[in-house]
Amino acid sequence: MLAGTALTDFAAYANPLLLVVGTADEAVDPSVSENAATASASEDVSLEIIEGADHIFNVLTEDQALAEQAINVTADWFAQKL
Repeated sequence: MLAGTALTDFAAYANPLLLVVGTADEAVDPSVSENAATASASEDVSLEIIEGADHIFNVLTEDQALAEQAINVTADWFAQKL
């Protein structure tokens, strides 16, 4: 991970971009998505931060509200872009 160049490689991406991140993600720090939002060449970036969501948006819990929020944000974004 430390030797990764994803953000540098991402700089040339200029298409619409959706980043959905949970504040409780322990696998990938939420700041990675925030940095990606400014690292790309896209002028159409949407960053959705879901408070309390983990890396998989809490799908392994009984309460599916955060997972559904991630799905709805993504579906709405695709509906707008397609």
